[in-house]
Amino acid sequence: MYKFGILNKKIVNKNIKNSKSLILVLFIIQSLSIFSILNIESFLLRYKDIVISLIFFINVGLYKNKTKQIILVLLFGFFINAVYQFILLFRTDFFTRVVSEFIYQKHLNYVLANLDRNRIYIDSFDEIIIPFLFLNLFVGKPFYNVLAKIGIFLIIIFSFLSNFRTRILMAIFAIIVSFGFLIKYKKSEKIFLIFLILLIVFFFLNTITLGEKKFFRFNNPEEFLETSSIIFRVDQIKLSFYMGGASLFGVGLGNYFDNLPSFFKNKDLIISQSVNFVKLGAEEYAHNIFGFIVAESGYIGLFIFVCIIYLFIKKDFFTQQKNDYLTALVISFWTLFIYGLFNPIIPASYQVLFWLIRGLLM
Repeated sequence: MYKFGILNKKIVNKNIKNSKSLILVLFIIQSLSIFSILNIESFLLRYKDIVISLIFFINVGLYKNKTKQIILVLLFGFFINAVYQFILLFRTDFFTRVVSEFIYQKHLNYVLANLDRNRIYIDSFDEIIIPFLFLNLFVGKPFYNVLAKIGIFLIIIFSFLSNFRTRILMAIFAIIVSFGFLIKYKKSEKIFLIFLILLIVFFFLNTITLGEKKFFRFNNPEEFLETSSIIFRVDQIKLSFYMGGASLFGVGLGNYFDNLPSFFKNKDLIISQSVNFVKLGAEEYAHNIFGFIVAESGYIGLFIFVCIIYLFIKKDFFTQQKNDYLTALVISFWTLFIYGLFNPIIPASYQVLFWLIRGLLM
């Protein structure tokens, strides 16, 4: 296995200690942002997610010897998500009549609105388990080998059919980096077989049509390369940095939308109920992790967060990992981080996964 760089053990321990101290400081700053808020309910909803995430981060440190078991839970969750996405795609009527009764309303609204746009929306990040599946590709155990290949195949299928470019980017990053860091047994015929499978998947996705729903965004250059969403994100980041200077702690947790200027909220025509709902949801939070932090926690909060990320990078890429599972966790974490570069770092599932994986790497 490719080994990351090596740092002195004392330096590594110091980095971990500094990271934990800065995370505590960031939590204090986010707590104090209550003095800058306009909407107490939105603050409490966001604060709840942060507290839960911090609890996971602290507790998971006590169970680092159970890392493999925690990874198994993540793998099990993926196969549950695969069934869920299969129903969304191929049994939409069944989902609407039965499954929807067991889903909380806000998530259901996003799911249905995105289905109208030929997109699969789920509060999940399946692409982060690709590194763990790679661990079982060439282990010599046929059952795990087959499951791993099926898992990677399904992730690629659902990432493309989701019609979300970020999921494709996450999948590509995880696959390429996992090849480079986790494949011990360089058996060219097996690697060739995997690439052949990927080509077949891409060909299949290029022709698929589900009833009246055409999942074509990644096969249509004009649709795939459209820049309106990129411009929208750039505008959001500019607004976020403007809000960050509103006070010492920005505009406060959950209060980004309440501080948006009216011209930004109402600049587009309402085309349909589903499009309007998605538009409103898109405007609710900044679609970038750094813009998100600076708007809600101010420039001090952003500086602390950047320092934390720097220490994570220093530890992950300049420290020799003890085993393949830790290497897979590193790849998984940065795959998840990619999501945060182009999307809001909500719901709570993102926050929990972010700090849970980080806690295992401490």
